[in-house]
Amino acid sequence: MGNKPARNPRLDHKVGGAFAAGAVISLTIYWASADPAIFIPASTFFLIFLVLSIFALIGGAIGTAAWRKGRSYKVFFWLTILLNPVITGLIVAIISPIPTSGTAGERRPMKQCPKCAEEVRAEAQVCRFCGHEFS
Repeated sequence: MGNKPARNPRLDHKVGGAFAAGAVISLTIYWASADPAIFIPASTFFLIFLVLSIFALIGGAIGTAAWRKGRSYKVFFWLTILLNPVITGLIVAIISPIPTSGTAGERRPMKQCPKCAEEVRAEAQVCRFCGHEFS
């Protein structure tokens, strides 16, 4: 498929797990505390971490889609978390894949060496297999 940027497919699991752990911790603090003053901050942190963990899961899917188009997985993963999954998803859907040289549909003109019968590029001056010089 050509040269693609590096992909870390477990990044979404790590970051999403960290956010989910934050949600569980804040919910545990809320349940363990008998103080009603903790209700607002604990529930707020719970919702924030819950939304961020969902964004991380969606970011993994969007990052993978961008990676398949030859773009950076990490950039689109973090854009999803920092911006919005809808905006980043639209960006990935709109961008075109990066063209790679030597794709399967692209056939270069070839010629056959008269000495060894191997196929070499049409612009070759010397056969890379036997050293025959083309005139």
